[in-house]
Formats: sequence, C-alpha cells, structure tokens
Amino acid sequence: MNPFINDFRSYIGLTFCGQLFELCRNKQFEAMHCGDFVNFINLRPTNQPIKIKDGENLRLSYLIFVIGTEVVDSDYAAYWIDAMLGQCHISKKFYNSHKKYLISDDTRKNIEFKESLHQAIERADKFDKGL
Repeated sequence: MNPFINDFRSYIGLTFCGQLFELCRNKQFEAMHCGDFVNFINLRPTNQPIKIKDGENLRLSYLIFVIGTEVVDSDYAAYWIDAMLGQCHISKKFYNSHKKYLISDDTRKNIEFKESLHQAIERADKFDKGL
C-alpha cells in the first residue's frame, strides 16, 4: 500500500479547487460537477468519470507542473504529479517534454491560461491567509 494514499487527504485546498474549477470548467475538461472536480484534483474517487477535452494535454501538463511545484506540499508533490498524469492519461515522457512549454509560448490562449492559473493561486493564497 502506498504510504501517501489517504482517502481524506486534501492535496489541494478547497479555495484553490474552486478557483481552478472556474478556470478549467468546459475548457480543459468536459462539463462536470464541482464536487467531482475537487475529488479528482485531490486524487479521490469521483461520481462521474472526468473527461479531458481533445488538444488540452499541453495546458494540463503545465497545470500539473505548476500545481505540483507551487501548491502541493513538497512531500507529496512527486506522488501527486504521477497520479494526476495517470488520471489525465498523459505519459511521463510527454509531460517531461512539454511541462514548461507554456512558459515561453506567446499565443493569446496560452498567455491567458498561464495568467489565470497564477492569479488563481495568488487569490486562493491571499484568501487562505485572510488577506
């Protein structure tokens, strides 16, 4: 049994989950309930399968990279990243080759996605700190 598995563990706080749900809903993922998204992002079972939209693997790789390095506790980051890659059906090879692609990409859609993701992290962090 994996020592990191805990059905009640929250790798991602609820505030950031809500921000992330708004960012990704109907864009990176097909329509889903917020509760399923919270469970999905925290590696818990969902009521409905989560469906990734075609052509979103680059943005999801970046999202997983950023969340895994900036949000998830460093003790669990590698496990969370690997589990999310599995849930999203993204190979480790693809992820390693593309996780930083959006950093230098200057297409409007990717710039907006990067900015929105980092703003969501900042907003959730401020909220959680009571600022």
